Amino acid sequence: MPLFAYLYVLIAVTLFPIQIFTKNTSVYSDGFGKQSMLLNLNALYIQNYSLLQIVGNLLLLAPLAFFLALFFAKLRGLGRNLLVCALVSLAIETLQLIMNFFYLSYRTFDITDFILNSIGSLLGLAAFEIVYIIFRESVDKVTPS
Repeated sequence: MPLFAYLYVLIAVTLFPIQIFTKNTSVYSDGFGKQSMLLNLNALYIQNYSLLQIVGNLLLLAPLAFFLALFFAKLRGLGRNLLVCALVSLAIETLQLIMNFFYLSYRTFDITDFILNSIGSLLGLAAFEIVYIIFRESVDKVTPS
């Protein structure tokens, strides 16, 4: 149940709300792809981030990394776990880019978000490792073999 609650919050935070536009908004006058910012590939843009943005992006995929390691023994290794989390982060950023292009969202594809999400997934995996060391027997009961 906590996994589903987390996935719900993850989708709600990263993809919604979807905007519905009324007449006389920029979508009708500018056309698709004319937004001021669709894509940010400058990792140094992190200097403009607030502390809340940095912490939020670090914590966004940490639970995913933790749950992946908890429920899938094959994803306990650093490489596989990080790969899955990085692909999820890439999917989120790509969906935000597509939604922004079609004026369904105000979000952009931001490389800094991707980097912070990936680092956050390392924090989630580290938290799992600590829990696993302390509660190895209980964790092994939860994980399907």
